[in-house]
Amino acid sequence: MVRSFAGLRIRERRLVLGLSQTALAREAGISPSYLNLIEHNRRPVAGKVLLALARALDVPPSALGEQATLGLVAALREAAADLPVHDPETHQIEEFVGRYPGWARMISTLDQTNRELRTTVEALGDRLTHDPVLQSDMHEMLTTITAIRSTASILATVDDIEAPQRQRFTRAIHDESQRLSEVAGALTDYFDRTASSDRPPATPEEEVARILETAGYSFTQLEHGGEVEPLLDTLLPKGAAARAELRHWLTRWRNDAEAVPEAVLTDLLATPLDLTVAARKLGVGVAQLMRRLAFRQGQAPLGLIAINGAGQILLRRPLPDWPISRQMAACPLLPVFDALWQPGTTWPVDVQMPGGQSTLAICTAEIDPPHRMGERGRPSATMLIVPDSARHLFAPTDPGTVAAGPGCRVCSRTRCTARIAEPVIAHQL
Repeated sequence: MVRSFAGLRIRERRLVLGLSQTALAREAGISPSYLNLIEHNRRPVAGKVLLALARALDVPPSALGEQATLGLVAALREAAADLPVHDPETHQIEEFVGRYPGWARMISTLDQTNRELRTTVEALGDRLTHDPVLQSDMHEMLTTITAIRSTASILATVDDIEAPQRQRFTRAIHDESQRLSEVAGALTDYFDRTASSDRPPATPEEEVARILETAGYSFTQLEHGGEVEPLLDTLLPKGAAARAELRHWLTRWRNDAEAVPEAVLTDLLATPLDLTVAARKLGVGVAQLMRRLAFRQGQAPLGLIAINGAGQILLRRPLPDWPISRQMAACPLLPVFDALWQPGTTWPVDVQMPGGQSTLAICTAEIDPPHRMGERGRPSATMLIVPDSARHLFAPTDPGTVAAGPGCRVCSRTRCTARIAEPVIAHQL
């Protein structure tokens, strides 16, 4: 069973503030004996008691509750699955995160850095082998070097070359040398651009993801009909491989903002929101409204996953406590996959993770109509991930429940019938 270390975090925060148990209990409106049981993890803490303790300790409730460790636990499970040769004690991850959160964050950061660097090296190696631009430039360099060597060899070994002919050979060497210099310069610029950041993007998708994360998935320059191309020029150089994908993303962001302006969105959120009713009222798709909510800046963060008919993730907005890995496939039990079978329907589901936490997920699916007769439409599904801090934004419902996980390789539900990959973690809830 996953143990709770909320009490340990409460005790550590109390000691940092120099408070006695009696003083903290008085501030929170509970008895010192009850606080003592909480700090020794003999009593769970939630609801009003958690809010009172958080207020007395001057921290947000999420810093004391279980949500504070869930993201780290999932990240360390992923790290353990990636390097099983070291036989990490996966059954003690929760305790490690609870007792040493700083070390846990550092290990998680190092693991993520290692994954990105490894992916980058593999992608660059593949690019050196298959990139048509590099292949063309390398071929041109070898051809030019061969031409220079052949011409220089004639000049060095033939003594009776007439002056006009010798001049032509010399001119040819000069021209080929200049061409070689240009090709070498282009290759140098290519690799300089790749190495210009601490962790260069391995693929166009990775580059776009990094740009979106840096911008907070929000581009207010496009809010009132701003032009895409000037913004695109500031984000990527012309000719960049990721330019077309980023243009598509920015164009869709602008279209969503035009369909649901910020003022309209603010009015919608003034009362609990029913996505289906609101989308019909605005004349937009539910998925479009979901994207607008997820990529709204400065508000309670919402996560988002959008997939195509093949189950590939097209769009992702991760949350700190709901990591969406780029290296691993999503859990096949997430309700976004079920949504593909029921286009036109929007429904909420409580997703329960192996650690016991539950998060509201609102799912919908749609089919883009074909361009001509005889073609198939393109299905897609979108899932809005609503943390507890944002549940009040949506109309109350009685959602169903589904048990899901972070991904098959690191999920502790070893008897899951939907598993598509063997688990690495041995213990089971």
